[in-house]
Amino acid sequence: MKARIEHYVSQFLLERFRLQNSPLECFDVSALSWVPDGRSTLRACSSKGYHQLIPSSAPAGAGPVDDVLEGKFQQVESVFSIEVLPVLEAAANSPSTSISRSLYDVLCRYCAFLLLGSPAAKAGALPTLLIQINHEIADGTRDLLSTLQIPEPVTEHFRQALASGRHVVVRSEDALQTVYRFWFEYQLPFQCWLLRNSHWSVFHSPLELPISDVGVVPIGFAARGLAHYLLPLGPRLLLEGLLHFDPAKRPAQPSLPLLRGGTLSTQGAHERIACICGSAISEVICSRRIPDPLPPGFDPAVPWPQSYRSICDTGGIKFARVVDAERMRHAGLQPSSDLLPFGAVSASEYRQFAHSFVLPG
Repeated sequence: MKARIEHYVSQFLLERFRLQNSPLECFDVSALSWVPDGRSTLRACSSKGYHQLIPSSAPAGAGPVDDVLEGKFQQVESVFSIEVLPVLEAAANSPSTSISRSLYDVLCRYCAFLLLGSPAAKAGALPTLLIQINHEIADGTRDLLSTLQIPEPVTEHFRQALASGRHVVVRSEDALQTVYRFWFEYQLPFQCWLLRNSHWSVFHSPLELPISDVGVVPIGFAARGLAHYLLPLGPRLLLEGLLHFDPAKRPAQPSLPLLRGGTLSTQGAHERIACICGSAISEVICSRRIPDPLPPGFDPAVPWPQSYRSICDTGGIKFARVVDAERMRHAGLQPSSDLLPFGAVSASEYRQFAHSFVLPG
């Protein structure tokens, strides 16, 4: 079965950044340069079989393919683009706009799909799953362990291994896509809940915005107990969410969710562009290579996304780095084990295993 090209940033969203009769301009993060001829909206932020799952019993490129996740993504994309996006565009022009509960749920679900389906999230799925497994084994809870159907005698065996300083890992070379799909579905309800408890604003931008290949940019401010979410909806429009970790600090929710509107300051736009560029795994997408105007102090010889990425780094906002982005994008093309064999390894082996997927920012 021939794999389809599947996007992790929606094609309709990318189209909003494309100038008429022109390709998208793409900054290659690894090469530190512009892609010579740009990219079409079909080729940007996409890969063949990105969301699909091929059972390990099927040979590569043949047999049954599970593409249920892509179908779910397309459904929520459709409602978001047709019904939610016009509401967001209008909300930017008003200090406060109410949105129906059903459309608000679509907004949050769409952002959750982008967050959990990004290359960064796919790379982090297995390490994050292992963190929770080791945590539950250590403290005796069984939420994830029960979902994975790991029996108590096996859990007790691993608990003894943890007591001796060892850690649990997955002993499989071909489980990446299986874990990505499992972790996506497992985390989706919780991620939607977080986003529904966030407060959303839609801002006009005085500067042209790019979009990152992670789609929604998550920024954690642990010391302040906050999380920020940034989703450019076009070169001059930004959706922004704010979540207080402490429920007591969240304003009371009205009967209908409210969207705040307004216009970013120039400084505020610069700060958000730096975060968007800094979050990119492989590419930054934008409308034009030469922004108008060029930010003060920027070297015209250096591609402006790279200058913004440097600002993000020096500003103390760090994003995890994916070790092998190509492996993440193409994992769906290989048969993936439907069994997750677990084993215990030393602390150094555990760190080495986790860092083979992502590195701390």
